[in-house]
Amino acid sequence: MAGVDRKRALKVKLAAVGLGAGFASSFLGIGGGLIIVPALAAFFGFPLKRAIGTSLATIVLVSAAGVAAESWVKAENIHWGAAAVLTCGALAGSWIGVLLLARFPVRPLKVSLVALLLLAAAKLAEVPIPAPASAFFPRWSSEMGMAVAVAVGIAAGIASSLFGIGGGIIAVPGLTILFADVPFHAARATSLAMIVPTSLLGSLLHFRLGTVDGRAAGVLLPPALMGALLGVLSANRLSEQPLRWSFSCFLIFAAWRLARSPARDETESAATR
Repeated sequence: MAGVDRKRALKVKLAAVGLGAGFASSFLGIGGGLIIVPALAAFFGFPLKRAIGTSLATIVLVSAAGVAAESWVKAENIHWGAAAVLTCGALAGSWIGVLLLARFPVRPLKVSLVALLLLAAAKLAEVPIPAPASAFFPRWSSEMGMAVAVAVGIAAGIASSLFGIGGGIIAVPGLTILFADVPFHAARATSLAMIVPTSLLGSLLHFRLGTVDGRAAGVLLPPALMGALLGVLSANRLSEQPLRWSFSCFLIFAAWRLARSPARDETESAATR
């Protein structure tokens, strides 16, 4: 009887993690892995690779549901062309991240990323200056704007591959800060569209490696889908400034977590000793 109660309590906790991750995914455009991975590792004893694989398998459908809900609630928030450009950059960045992991010490990169996240948090916390949304790439020529968007995608892919923090953490502030005509709502929704194919690729790789816990993903998914819908509805009811402040706080949390956690090459070295 005690065993049944314990299993039920674990399912309730997993469902709560899924609900929170799904809400954050759509509300902030981050994917939700930064919530699911540490929760599975710290509170449920998952090995890191299995936590990442299970998270990615959940995020694919959650982010897809968020994109579908966004298309229904306010379709103009999603810039599909920009999402495609970001995705190409992110996939290339993931490959670059793997090369960096094999050839260079990750600690200096981690310190740089923590500093970048804190700078982005400070920038996003400022009161936004209204700008016309007449063009997606203001101040840039179309070619230069596309190059900058590709660079943002590459940076997102590298960060995701090296540290498992999810591309949305880089893509949302990158779009918001570098492109003045991109409202936060558009950056959030476009980032979410980028996350679908990138997390799909990652989850397929983890399925092949056998690092996806199907039972845990099955418990996480239904409340995460509900959270994704609630996140879209909540985000579109708020003005841009509260969303900027929320994301700024989340970036500070991400920087703190990243600073405290060992880089993947450090983790692997410790495991082999």
